[in-house]
Parts: sequence; structure tokens; C-alpha cells
Amino acid sequence: APSTVKKGCLFCHGKAEEAPFAIRNKYGVNSGYNWKIGTVIGGSAVGVPLANIYDVAFKRTLYALLALATIFGLIFLIINRMVSKNIIKPLLTISKQAQKISKGDMSKPILIESNDEIGDLGKSFELMRRSYISIIKRFRS
Repeated sequence: APSTVKKGCLFCHGKAEEAPFAIRNKYGVNSGYNWKIGTVIGGSAVGVPLANIYDVAFKRTLYALLALATIFGLIFLIINRMVSKNIIKPLLTISKQAQKISKGDMSKPILIESNDEIGDLGKSFELMRRSYISIIKRFRS
């Protein structure tokens, strides 16, 4: 930010002959005088060590990555649970029942409570089981 000459500055830096004796005696009368109000005479700068900025940026990046990892972890767990409950478990039930049917055990019905493709598959297997039972009853009679 620029520093400009104000009216109070002229007390020491106005005309050399009007400056206080202590100032003239210490600094002489050849320089530092005849300033004009509003003239830029200097500036001030504020420096921030880059190491501090890098530390803050590093910490914020770590926090952001931790937050993202947590969010993705939770999403993964939710999707994993949904897939397990809605896809894997019904398919395993159908698979176990199909193995039992292949060994001749047709006593248990295949009950899949779902209105999607897996539910349709379960209903198809149940229909197949019932058809096998009726075919077997026909052959025995």
C-alpha cells in the first residue's frame, strides 16, 4: 500500500528552515525536505511465508480427501448392502433350491418376494418345480 505525505508530515519535512532544530542537527538540511501533500513517499508490504501457505493448503487437501474417502466409503457400503440384499441373497436362494430340485427334493417352494427380473426368475423356477411335480404324478399314475 502506498504511503503518501499528509499535513502532519510537513512539520519535519516541509521547509528545511522550519524543521525542528533536533531534526536539522541530526539529518542535515540537504535532503528529506520540501515534501508536497499527496506525494507518494514509500510503501508498505506484508509478506506471508510460503511455508505457512503450503502447510494450510496441505492440511485442507488432506481434510478434503478424507471427506471424499468417507463419502465414497459410505456409498460403497450402502451399495454393497443393497446388492447383497436385493440380488445376491435371492440368487443364492434360487441356486440352492435348483440344486435340491436336481437331486429330486421338490418339497420346498421357491419363494422370492421381488417384482424385478430376479423375482421373475424365482417365479419361473417355482413354475418349473410345480411342472416337474405334476409330470412325476402323471408318470406314477
